[in-house]
Amino acid sequence: MLSSTIESHFNIQHVKELLRYQKTEKRLIFRANIVLLNGYYQLSNKIICSRIGATAKTVKNWISRAEKYGIIGLRDEPRSGRPLVFNPEIHAKVIHLATHPPYDDELQGFSTISSTLISWVMQHRHWVDSISPETIRKILRRHRLQVHRVTYWKTSHDPNFLEKMSTIVNYYLHPPPGKLIICVDEMPSIQALERIEHPLTSIGQIRRIEFEYKRHGTMNLFAAFNVQNGAVFGEMSQQKKHSDFLKFMKNVDRYFKYPAMMVIVDNYKTHNHQLVKEWIENQQGRIEFVFTPYHGSWLNQVEIWFGILKRCCLRHTSFKDTEQLSTRIIQFMATWNNNFAKPFNWKFSGW
Repeated sequence: MLSSTIESHFNIQHVKELLRYQKTEKRLIFRANIVLLNGYYQLSNKIICSRIGATAKTVKNWISRAEKYGIIGLRDEPRSGRPLVFNPEIHAKVIHLATHPPYDDELQGFSTISSTLISWVMQHRHWVDSISPETIRKILRRHRLQVHRVTYWKTSHDPNFLEKMSTIVNYYLHPPPGKLIICVDEMPSIQALERIEHPLTSIGQIRRIEFEYKRHGTMNLFAAFNVQNGAVFGEMSQQKKHSDFLKFMKNVDRYFKYPAMMVIVDNYKTHNHQLVKEWIENQQGRIEFVFTPYHGSWLNQVEIWFGILKRCCLRHTSFKDTEQLSTRIIQFMATWNNNFAKPFNWKFSGW
């Protein structure tokens, strides 16, 4: 049994938690069960051997380790192992090449780095006689580097970024009373692609879509998203000049019929055209444009709805011409407004 003096620093509760944890290694579960049967259930070594199918020497060994070291004693002792083939200096050079690819030196014309290329550069520079790509991968994994993975991010150099972002976010979280907040933007150059064959769907197989297609031109979508209720008003257009945008905004005003509107837009040049400014001035403060920061179009909620449109209406489909494309998008907007329109759950925890 675990001695009383040892039990004071060996918390049996820790053993139970170790057994409950789903990712605990099997060998640790085996050892923890020995200690639990001995220290908690007060079973003899002989009974423990018969229950878990272990030898008396194994049971005695792990009980002794637990008495001496506590729960840490259930883990393997450090082993000498095979000595490092490549010293820390070689590791540092691998990390340097992974974070500062030699594109302007040995790899001119390349745009990506890989374990194979790092291995080649190490040998080309005579830093090592030989090092395999698998060894490079092990070194990178040890230092948690993933040269094959890329994520995109966008920065803004707008000097008033925080001020503009704060204004827009406050409008979303605390809409001014008596004003309608709408988000307006264009979705340009939507392609009318026609697949030469219909998609094939069979039980037990992935849906197959013909790779080859015909192009039938493009259309532009102007859309206005109502932040308060999630409804969308949109129009299709072959062009997206300032005159098309101005015409759309006049139709937006007639569609929503609200006494005062705040329009969230990005800094596209058609939104700042002189004729658009003159139209806004003629509204005598009834319509106000609120511009997102430069490179801050992600603050415009209509961009979220554009993503829904792509996934639910434009993806994996086929159009014979631009007219069919326009009809499908208009139908989607009608279905959205009738059945799925709701305000987005906009959250903001600070910057």
